[in-house]
Amino acid sequence: MIFSIVGKGISGVSVARFLKRRKQSFFFLDDSSKTLNEYNILHSREVILSPGISVEHKAIQAAIKYKMKIWNEIDISIKSIPACFNVGVTGSNGKSTTTSMLGFLFIKVFNHVFVGGNLGIPLSQCLEWGKKLKFIIMELSSFQLEIIKDLKLDIANLSNLSPNHLNRHKTVKEYYRTKRNIFKLLKDRGVGFDLSFPLLRKDIKKKYTNRLNLLGKHNMQNICLNILNSQLVEITEEAFQKSVKMFMGILHRLEVFGQRRGALWVNDSKSTSVFSQIAAITCFAGTVHFVLGGVGKGVDYTSLERLMISSVVFFYVIGTESLILLNLLKKRKLNVVCVGNLDNAIFCISKRIRVGDVVLFSPGCASFDQFINYEQRGFFFRRLYHAV
Repeated sequence: MIFSIVGKGISGVSVARFLKRRKQSFFFLDDSSKTLNEYNILHSREVILSPGISVEHKAIQAAIKYKMKIWNEIDISIKSIPACFNVGVTGSNGKSTTTSMLGFLFIKVFNHVFVGGNLGIPLSQCLEWGKKLKFIIMELSSFQLEIIKDLKLDIANLSNLSPNHLNRHKTVKEYYRTKRNIFKLLKDRGVGFDLSFPLLRKDIKKKYTNRLNLLGKHNMQNICLNILNSQLVEITEEAFQKSVKMFMGILHRLEVFGQRRGALWVNDSKSTSVFSQIAAITCFAGTVHFVLGGVGKGVDYTSLERLMISSVVFFYVIGTESLILLNLLKKRKLNVVCVGNLDNAIFCISKRIRVGDVVLFSPGCASFDQFINYEQRGFFFRRLYHAV
């Protein structure tokens, strides 16, 4: 059997190690090296598709035409893992925080818990755990949910839905449909929680509003899903509350760096949608210096006008979406300047900030025009913060 691994990102490299340990033959195909084409892919028997490559790619369509098996890293890995209690989390915003919080809770209560998936650790990396593995908690992106078939979930969680990734899914309806594919992965007696319907949240907000170490009221959604999941696996209320108090959030999601020149600096580099930007800006009152932009994802930015509600905002736009964002914000007569990149943004901000201001980096776009990923983008912002 010869596999073609399409994409040399984190999941592609990880599944290559998995195949190598099993002495399976494979080769890489990738757009960046111009090897991903119809001719090369037909030299394999089966295809392992990385999430970043669309099934609409001509080479993948050729493989489908010739009825080749199309795998993804999760499906090919799950077949080699002993039966576990599997939990999946997806949503337009908050899925990483929800997954991390849930993983933190399970690790505190149980042993042998894998936390990963789209969160950054491929499932194939936990294969060496063998029979010790008891729980698998995975963040699942819409790109992964396009083709996952063999993963079976005990609990499926959908945190919320808002337009995103329209450069890939084309329509909002198609994007929402793909997200809801998570419920098709449930086992016969599996349980699904869909918080895109707000009724589930009402009785929880009051109880936990002042117990979180996280910025933003939107984290009540994350708490809701964690409560519902913990009740299903019979985690005690005492253990749950203790974990909630200890959980400090994740890197690059409303991560408070500290004070510089009297201003509070906040890294929200993981923000890649307008709705996550709105959730971020509503955490602050007063004057906010807001850095945004990057690679667009085909979404409508008009919701940004809502950012005027509670704060005085100075916008600094960067990246390939600069002109689009500049024109939109100027039409709304907002304070905006096009600075091109993050270095220039911080230089401008350092000349204008006053005591009590907030510097918020919440791009609302992908990072691939100037950075490898949102992590590199966030760490670069941290370096600039320390240099101010």
